[in-house]
Amino acid sequence: MTGGKLSLLLILLISACARKPVVNEDDYKLDFRYAPAWGQTSICLPDETQKTIVDNKGVLYFDYVGRGPFNGFDISMSTGLDSPGFDTVNQHLYSSKVPVVLTSGRHSGVICSSEVFAVAPALKYSPSDSCELSKGYVGLPHNDIIITTVRNISKKDTAVVSHFVVKSVYSVVIGRDKRSLSIDKRITVSLPDGVERINENTSGSVHVCTVEFRQVALKSGMSHSTAFAVNTGRKAEKIIPSVDNAMVFKKKAVDYWKSCKLPYDHIAVPDSNIQNLLHSCIRNIYQAREIKRGLPAFQVGPTCYRGLWII
Repeated sequence: MTGGKLSLLLILLISACARKPVVNEDDYKLDFRYAPAWGQTSICLPDETQKTIVDNKGVLYFDYVGRGPFNGFDISMSTGLDSPGFDTVNQHLYSSKVPVVLTSGRHSGVICSSEVFAVAPALKYSPSDSCELSKGYVGLPHNDIIITTVRNISKKDTAVVSHFVVKSVYSVVIGRDKRSLSIDKRITVSLPDGVERINENTSGSVHVCTVEFRQVALKSGMSHSTAFAVNTGRKAEKIIPSVDNAMVFKKKAVDYWKSCKLPYDHIAVPDSNIQNLLHSCIRNIYQAREIKRGLPAFQVGPTCYRGLWII
């Protein structure tokens, strides 16, 4: 082979090695065939005692006992409309590192969406603020926020009635001004303006409290938002549930999680879908972590698997 041909071959080889492969990530789909029957995610901060759970329909759960009537929990909370159901339900996180859960459902030309997140950083952090959170568990107070938005995407005007529903094995006490609900004297829900009526119903050991809001007229393309605060712990700060206030807390929570120094860079794969799944798993591991006798304890997964986690 002549020197010219060898040089040309070398140039072609270098060019081929230098080229970056074209990857269409839309061609790569995660296989969720063996996922659990219902999805759930934790929104708490790392090491927190209170670990609020949000399911794949945007329902919040508290007080896990394993045999509670609401997917193993003793308390559930949900927002929605007076419509019987939604045609479609979609859900995603703000990002794999930021556990702000965004859920939306569509029904008859109306989209009802919610954003659920924990207040971060925590509002109270002194050991003297410790109090009972979940039944029998003591820790620092915790606050969760729900922002709901109803949008009229049809071409005609419509009117909607929003609901907030609490289901609990404990009694639910309605505040005198209809601006709060108290559950077992441990959890307080701060309600927004516009409450029309609050209905109570008891079936066996289950108490159902339905908050109905005044009807809201929406012209085509218009939207209406409301905010709720769930304050866990007798010493928890009672957040004012205005939308503006909630949006300020949301920004602080997003900034907190973006600056959270978790070991995300210890495992790297080229597929961004898998990488995001790993980021979410790493975040969940630290959210599940607890402080035991002053030391961090990774208590994640079934006991027989704990030695296999990559920390």
